[in-house]
Amino acid sequence: MIPVVSRKVANSISLAIPKQYAGVEYLSYKTKNGSIISSSKIANPFESDITFQKKS
Repeated sequence: MIPVVSRKVANSISLAIPKQYAGVEYLSYKTKNGSIISSSKIANPFESDITFQKKS
């Protein structure tokens, strides 16, 4: 795990992340216990023209 630091910027709170992750788009959500989870965004497989192939 990589620690991040929260900072107040104007009327918002920002999280500083390492520059090695620059350009990566993240989705974040808050859990019931107040934790904030961020994970990298992936393409929606249901919007693709590729047909589903079940592995046997």
